[in-house]
Amino acid sequence: MQSIKGFRVHLLTVIIGVLYFSIIGFADTIGNPARSLEAGKVQLGVEAGLWDRDMELDGVDGDDSVEGKRMMLRAVYGITEKVDIYGKVGMADSKFDLFGYDVETDMDIAFGGGARLQFYDEGQIKAGVVAQFLSLTGDASENVEGYDVKGEVDAKEIDVAVGASYEIDDTINTYGGIYYSKISTDLKITSPVKMDGNADEADPIGIFIGGEYLINENISVGAEARLIAEQSFSISGTFAF
Repeated sequence: MQSIKGFRVHLLTVIIGVLYFSIIGFADTIGNPARSLEAGKVQLGVEAGLWDRDMELDGVDGDDSVEGKRMMLRAVYGITEKVDIYGKVGMADSKFDLFGYDVETDMDIAFGGGARLQFYDEGQIKAGVVAQFLSLTGDASENVEGYDVKGEVDAKEIDVAVGASYEIDDTINTYGGIYYSKISTDLKITSPVKMDGNADEADPIGIFIGGEYLINENISVGAEARLIAEQSFSISGTFAF
């Protein structure tokens, strides 16, 4: 029979994985860091994508790969010709294998916001910086070896990215850059045993590349990939007014 101590350790790592991995799917796309709205203008957008990321559980050697899909809604407001702020809300799920458990999480909700600043504009080349955050606090449950386990999780992600865009013509923009993504996750298991834990991203630094097609001055579609820290691909559509 498995010892109480062994069960507690095993249970903790499994449940941290279940709760934490379900959160990672909320990671948002960065978008064109050099694009800016006119002052007073509003932009609404939707993004959908697939992702895959390596995670590190506290006290456990090695990384675990997690995959899933996500959808985000975003509202952007132009403060000046160079500065935008935005808020966002999204849903995501995830799928992974952890210690022999084939786990699929339900769709869940997160919220966040951010800002972008265009600091260079010369001809067809522009550059900018983006800072954004994402937060989730919620309850979760999972059956582990016949035990109904319940827990509470509080997770926050902070992204900072810098990049540049190149305007091929009046309708097509390409962009890319480097980003830093820091995730902080606190977990409290409430049943059948009480314990706390945490988890972090395996690699916080990555690159992003993307492109936009401007259908007209108010409507655009785009695609973006995030690499190294995670492997993700997303498509988007925006409408400004």
